[in-house]
Parts: sequence; structure tokens; C-alpha cells
Amino acid sequence: MEETTPSPSPTTKINPFHLPELMHRISRFVSLTDAIACAQVSKEWSETFIPVVWYEVNFSFQPRFADLSPDIISKHGQHIRVIMNAKTIHEVTAVANEAVTNLTSLRIEAAASVMHHIRTYEIVSRSIPSLESLRLSAASKSVNGEASLTHFVSASSLIPFSSPLLGVASCLTSLRIDRLYLTLEGLVSILIASPALNDLKLVCTVIVGSARQTIQHPGVETLAAGIECLFLGDPADPSLLSYFPSLTRLCTWQEHPQIPIPTAKIKEDVDRYCPLLTRYEVQGSRNLVHQLLAHVGRSVSALMYEFSRIPGETIMDILLHQATLKSLVIFSERSGASFEEDEVEEVSEAVEEFSQFFQLIPRGCSQLKHLDLHLLEMDMNEVELGEWACKGLVVLRIRIKGLDTKERILEAIALWRKGCWRRRQAEAGVLMTAEEGQNYQMDISIEARVARHLLKLENLWLVWLGCQTWRPF
Repeated sequence: MEETTPSPSPTTKINPFHLPELMHRISRFVSLTDAIACAQVSKEWSETFIPVVWYEVNFSFQPRFADLSPDIISKHGQHIRVIMNAKTIHEVTAVANEAVTNLTSLRIEAAASVMHHIRTYEIVSRSIPSLESLRLSAASKSVNGEASLTHFVSASSLIPFSSPLLGVASCLTSLRIDRLYLTLEGLVSILIASPALNDLKLVCTVIVGSARQTIQHPGVETLAAGIECLFLGDPADPSLLSYFPSLTRLCTWQEHPQIPIPTAKIKEDVDRYCPLLTRYEVQGSRNLVHQLLAHVGRSVSALMYEFSRIPGETIMDILLHQATLKSLVIFSERSGASFEEDEVEEVSEAVEEFSQFFQLIPRGCSQLKHLDLHLLEMDMNEVELGEWACKGLVVLRIRIKGLDTKERILEAIALWRKGCWRRRQAEAGVLMTAEEGQNYQMDISIEARVARHLLKLENLWLVWLGCQTWRPF
């Protein structure tokens, strides 16, 4: 009689750390320090955690990576997917190792020397079949202008070796070029080779020459470039905007105010080539904000601009789009602090002379979903003079006069959150006592007044009043 091997008992316990799929999922959430420790547990664990250890190299936090021997990098380089802040020739040479071939994101400097330039574009050329995000930059602008060949982008390195005509294309979705030179022919070639490109930023980048062919790239929705870069060459020629018919968001600034671009030319090209453009981010020139809002923009849905002082004409320009504006954000050179910070920042600008006038924006822009005026301080006496029309507001970042300490801000937030909880209870059929309601309405403290105002905006989900961002629940 043939013997059969008994099946394992259904109650047999399996060590979860022996399940490859579970270990793989766990590895995605551990810190770098923990991943290094886990990789040393066993050979089986090392196969799971070594790719995590080598996944990202950020020279800002891992400067000693450049001192690793080429043999070590050759052994593990195939696991590297992200390289950040490779700046010096020493750092660039380290990641120029031939084993580093599967990058998806690269942020690198390119122009310190001829050898630096060569090494950088070796890395780019080898990685371009897999790269999804690329940022090329120079530490500073060229003092010799176009004569500095190391400041020119090697466009051919951003194009896969096989011709796009044969069906091989770049995977790039995001490309940023800072303080470099790029020929127009090179830009066109890059666009042709990168059909997946969605986000293009040309920051302090000079476009030179002409192109033998043109292109209308169907994928680029976000473009960042100086207004002079967009409208280069002969005023009779189409601007760079003509390349991007799907553009929805334009980030721009004026690098040379002494060379104004005619408003009529900007409007003509936006109307003709960018019918979907409704979102603007403007740095620097207040005149440029006025140009875009008052004369160029159609049905503007989002505006983000650098704030120094808010004149009445800017408010009126914004109100021209009150029927369509969904997002309004201001920023400054000192902006960038996390909205999760625990400390209360000082209000950087006083706008008392425009306080009441400024209320016209939330009172008039009924479609607003995102209102970020964190640099400004509002007076509740002015706020309470009229209802805000933006009842669908989801994100609000403002400062309130009188809420100048962490304790006061947190008290206002606590009252708002308590009111949100009461509203949810009421919707569930739990009624508030008459005494609770009377006490709530009679409280005239600045904290209670702010909370009552916030509660009128029933869709609010993120609120910042000076420190930390809060949700209703």
C-alpha cells in the first residue's frame, strides 16, 4: 500500500516574518536605521531590506556615501532609485557608477567644471529610460553667459538612445532646469522624446537659438518660466506657450522689468494657444499680477502670488474672477515654514488700511475652496460686518487680531471643534441643552467669536490660525 505524506495541521502556526509578501509590505514603512538593522538579521531578511537601505541617496543627509568604494556601489547600485542633491564632483563621480541604472528620480548639479558636466550627463543618459523626475541645476548663473559651455544642457542626454520614431520614449513626467542654458532646438527634441511630461520648470534658464521644427505637446499641464523666457525672440513669432495646448497652470515672474512684454502679446498667445489655462502663480512684479488678472486671464480658478503689500487695485483685479476663483494663496520670500509648527509666528504684514476692503474677497468669491492668507491679520470687527459667501471653503489659513498666543489660538480651535462635534450630535438627533446654547452664544471673547465664524463654514476641513493645522474631528 502506497504511503502518503500527511498534510500539515490546519492549526499549525506560521511565523508571519517568514511570509515574503508581509515582509515586503513591512519594509516599505521602516526607517532607514531600522532597515539597516533588519538587513543584518539573516540572509533572507537582507534580500528584503537591502533594497530599502539603498533606495534613496540624499547627499544633504548622507554625505559619506561619496566615500564608499566603487566596489560596494557596484554591488548594490542597482537598488538605487532616487538621488538627491548630488552637487560636488566627488558626489557626482560616486553615483556615476555603471551599476546605477534604474533611477526614477534625480536631482543633480551640472556646471562646476568640464568633468563635472561630463559626469552629470553620463548619469542622465544612462538613467533616462527609467527616470520619471529630473532636476538639473548650476550652483550659480554663468558669469560668461553663453560662452560657458558647461552651463548648456546636453539635450541629447535626455533622449533615449533609440529614436522616438521607433516607439521608444522617455518616462519623464517632471523636468526642472535651474540657472542653465538650453537651445530651443534641444527643448523641442526633449519634448518630442518625452510624451509623458506633465510638469516643466525652466527657472532662471535662458533659451537660445531657433528650432527647425515645432511641437504641440499634449501632456504638459504645468509650466514655470520667466515671462521673458516665454516670449523670447521676435515679437511676431509664437511664444513658448504655443507648445503647450493642454496648459492649465502657469508659474511666472519678471526677471527684467526694464524689458516689458506687451500685454496684448501675452493675451493674444494665451487666448490662441492655451485655452485651458486658469491657474496662475506669480512671483515678484505686482504689475505682472495686474496684467494677468485684469487683461489676460479668463475665468481664473486659482491664484498664488508673492505678497509684499496688498493694494486696492490687486483686490479689484481678484474680484474680476469672483465667479470662478476657487483657490487664493499668498506667499513671501520668508514663506516656507511648516503649517504644523508648534510655535506662533509673528504676523509679517500689517494691512489695517485695507482690512475692510480686503473682506470683499471672501464675501464675493462664492466658489472659494482654499483661502491661504497666512501673512495677513484680520480684525474680527471687520469680519463680522458681513457674511462670507464661500460657504464651501475647505482649507483656511489666516491670522486673527487678538489671537496672538498659542494658548488663545488653541482655545479658539477647541471651541470650533467642540461646535463641530455638537453639530454632528445634532444631526444624529442628540439635542444640546438650552443652557449650553445660551452660554455658547453669549460668549463675546475673541476666541468664541472666531469659533462662531468658523462654524458658519460647514465644509472646513483644515484650519490654521497661527500654529499647527487642525481638523474638525
